[in-house]
Amino acid sequence: MRNAILEKTVLLEKLEKSNLMLSTILEDYQENSLFTKDNFKTLNDAFSINQEYKNRLEKDDLEIAIIGVEKAGKSTFANALIKSTFLPSATERCTFTSTTIEYGEHEEAIIELYSEEEFNIIFNKLLKSINYPINKIPSDFRNLSLEEFEAECELLDRDNINYIPVHEDIVSILKDKNRFSLTGETIILNKLTNPDFDKIVNQYITGEVLVDGKSTAKPRSAKSIKIKTSNLAELKNAIIYDVPGFDSPVSEHKNQAKSYLEKADVVIFVTDASKPSFTSSVYEILSYKGKNGIELKDKLFIFGNRKDKANTLEQAEYNDKELLNEITKFQLNPENLVTGSALRALKEYGLHNEEISGLDVSGNIDLFREKIIDFNQTKRLDFFTKRIEENHLFIKGILSGIIDANKGILDTSNDEELRYKLNKNVESTIHETLATVNKEIKREFNRIKTLTHEFSQSINNTNVLQPITLDYVEKLSSIKSITNETSIIQTNAKAREKKFDSILQDFSDSLEKLSKLKTDQIRNKILDSLVANLKHENVVIDANKIKSLLEEIMLPFKPEHLQHNQFNFLFDRYSRHVFDIFSSPLGGDDREKKFNNAKVDFLYLDYFYALNSNAKNYQMISLLLTQKEGGLYESILKRTNQIIDSFIDNYTHHNTVLQSAEKVKTGFNWIKNKLTKQEDKPLENNNSLESQKDSLVKMFFGENSIFDIDIHRYISQPKSASSLEDIVNEINTDMENIKKILCDAVSPAMGLEPVFLNSMEKKIIESQALLTSASAINHLTNAIIGDISSFKEKQNIKLAKLNRLKELIQVL
Repeated sequence: MRNAILEKTVLLEKLEKSNLMLSTILEDYQENSLFTKDNFKTLNDAFSINQEYKNRLEKDDLEIAIIGVEKAGKSTFANALIKSTFLPSATERCTFTSTTIEYGEHEEAIIELYSEEEFNIIFNKLLKSINYPINKIPSDFRNLSLEEFEAECELLDRDNINYIPVHEDIVSILKDKNRFSLTGETIILNKLTNPDFDKIVNQYITGEVLVDGKSTAKPRSAKSIKIKTSNLAELKNAIIYDVPGFDSPVSEHKNQAKSYLEKADVVIFVTDASKPSFTSSVYEILSYKGKNGIELKDKLFIFGNRKDKANTLEQAEYNDKELLNEITKFQLNPENLVTGSALRALKEYGLHNEEISGLDVSGNIDLFREKIIDFNQTKRLDFFTKRIEENHLFIKGILSGIIDANKGILDTSNDEELRYKLNKNVESTIHETLATVNKEIKREFNRIKTLTHEFSQSINNTNVLQPITLDYVEKLSSIKSITNETSIIQTNAKAREKKFDSILQDFSDSLEKLSKLKTDQIRNKILDSLVANLKHENVVIDANKIKSLLEEIMLPFKPEHLQHNQFNFLFDRYSRHVFDIFSSPLGGDDREKKFNNAKVDFLYLDYFYALNSNAKNYQMISLLLTQKEGGLYESILKRTNQIIDSFIDNYTHHNTVLQSAEKVKTGFNWIKNKLTKQEDKPLENNNSLESQKDSLVKMFFGENSIFDIDIHRYISQPKSASSLEDIVNEINTDMENIKKILCDAVSPAMGLEPVFLNSMEKKIIESQALLTSASAINHLTNAIIGDISSFKEKQNIKLAKLNRLKELIQVL
């Protein structure tokens, strides 16, 4: 036979032991803690829940919350359950304050009133819930007139779901504001000594009927109402809450109702058995899951009231079956469902003398009460046990996470093994840190093209491309007034040579500075990451000392081992032909010849220029040859625009061969038709991939290139400078074009990121090899740990704390 008293004693002992251990662990949080602030808060909350369960078990309270849908007869049911008529009907009720009913030797009422401050807070919340203007909310509700309130309401959004019920509440409060009794006192009434007991209690629940109408001031002044009755002799440990507001449209009232559902051991849901289909609000409440993880259905009892309102007994039986089907959807226990009539039960108890219409059915309150008594005597302990086990399981999860997070704590009993583990920790940390940093660097540089972007910025910000002045050109000229054409050309060439040499040098220096800057940043990132990750828990390290030691070991990143000219070749490779063209003055055929000598490179750069400057194809080439973005070869280039773009993208830019014979075949046929305006004709089947590729290459770059056509038929040759002023304007225009071409074509074409990242990865690999050598690991371990005796002492303290966590898990 089950011994509930023994089970309860064992459960309380377990709670006492676990709470004592958990309390010690929490008190130890401030010193040498194993866990974080979040861990502390979570464990502290779980400890509070444990303590609450312990107190509830010791007091043996059974908290019961009664909720119900509109017009289901909840208050009548509550009266029938306690065999009294204390509680008013829903239509009489004027307060959203829950009425508490407890067992007592004598009938007694304890009424706690709000203070002025407390009620003003509630009143202000009501105003805010309908979006009443903040600056119009009074500090004292009595200072707001009904007229002023109604005038402001004319401007409010009445579609607000809270508006209608809250508006009614506020109007009722303002009408009665001078009758409120907000003293904060507690009124105690005893039925034996106070002949007006029923009348006074009823006034604080339903209100007063006065000469000028009904006043709700007293109900609204009540913060809590507790009634003690001897009619609960069978449930002496019960605390019953008659909870209003469950189906209120006001969110604040719903939340208040849910707070009672959260704390209750038993929830009694009163529904209308004559209307067995549930509404959406019922579905919401039946699906409710509290913060403690207990679902409402685990502690729910349902009373189907008003069964006698069915037209026939057959209809009543059908309604019962439908109600059973409804609760089955929520996997509720069908044994927790009873249907009947609370009003007929009151008549059975002699508490209702009027005639009752409808079917003559049993009230069934006694049967329902027996189920609650049975739960209290047999299942309540199981319910508490489940709650406690779930909370303990939650605590175990937190503690297991803390233990896992501290698995790096080392056993210090064997010095040799301890040294080995410390060294392995340092080695694995170095490997993991460098791998992570390498990935982060690659992701950052490739995602935003860091080097390309910053080099383009330096081009835009450089002073070396500032416009030249007439004075600059005059100093290079031997004659003040030049009219000789040869002298003009010589001066132009001389000015260009000096200016463009300084530009080339400036950008070479910028690239070296950029390389040094980014290398230093990466070096510092590696050092900072290593210092942050190498420190051992509960060991205060000298970060500067560790950093200096790492710097000494990481030879590949030492300044004397670094070279920052790896970008110079790339810059020379992709810019030299551009500067070569700009070194020649406009007019004549020098620029055209230089272009023809390196047209492959220019087509490659033109691809990037069009891509990055939203320009059309070949505008960069026009800038080079004519200082204008259009016109050059336009009539020819337009005809081959798309196919050249595709070819450069697939062949030149990506440095790959064409992917398939079909692609080559189509491309070749298209070009041929575009240039010859012939009808499509299939290529001969014996054309091999290689021969077709050769044909395409020759088409663009061979002896019969389209650029060998006489360009004079398609463009107007730019005029040569005829004065020093012309030279100044011509060179300044070229420098503006240089800036655009360097930013939008040369910089992205160089592909700085892959070159730089390959170099950095090589240095990281070399540094890793040096850092993980036996000698380096020993030096680093010594620098991190310091005094081994002090380290061992701290580790032993942490081990002891960790063992206490493990012991608590065993207790739980």
